[in-house]
Amino acid sequence: LFGQLQLGDQHLTFVKRQGNFPILELGTDWALKKLSVPLQELRNLHVCQIDPDEVAKVELRAAGKQLTLTRGQSPAHAPEAHRWTLTGDSNVELPLKDDRVIGLLYRLKELRADHLKLEQPSDAQLRSAGLQPPRRSVAFYGGDGQLLDALDVGVPDAQNTCVRRRGDAWVGEVPTSSLADVVADANHFYAASP
Repeated sequence: LFGQLQLGDQHLTFVKRQGNFPILELGTDWALKKLSVPLQELRNLHVCQIDPDEVAKVELRAAGKQLTLTRGQSPAHAPEAHRWTLTGDSNVELPLKDDRVIGLLYRLKELRADHLKLEQPSDAQLRSAGLQPPRRSVAFYGGDGQLLDALDVGVPDAQNTCVRRRGDAWVGEVPTSSLADVVADANHFYAASP
């Protein structure tokens, strides 16, 4: 969103991103400042673009297995509860620790690549990074079943893991430790009791 204001002989331009973001003043030399910043610093390197409150289902896939985390209806006596359940290959629904699922959603929403690893990668580069086919993937769906976003996760090393937001033409690297929830097994999410 852009806005302009005239204060005496001064012409000011402001910009604000939709949502809970600050308002920034653009100076007359803004275009020159923008051109002097490396492209990687201007690019949005968030690896997922989701609103955790809109996510109704999360699919985690790895090694031919799939875990589906589904948000159920909150009970009337506790409307803040999300009541997430897990459905695995056996199609049995198990209650989950809601805080673990919600934590996963918010961590992935805020996760940014440390740096751009590959721009316009070839199929061979994607295979080398473990992204074609992806070693692991996370898909987020809304209440209507529509895909909101998806993240492919490559082969981790001790420090970094290549990731690619599905549909993006770049591959970034994130700290391997930031993906602990994505690479965790189902036990990580189970509730202690139903």
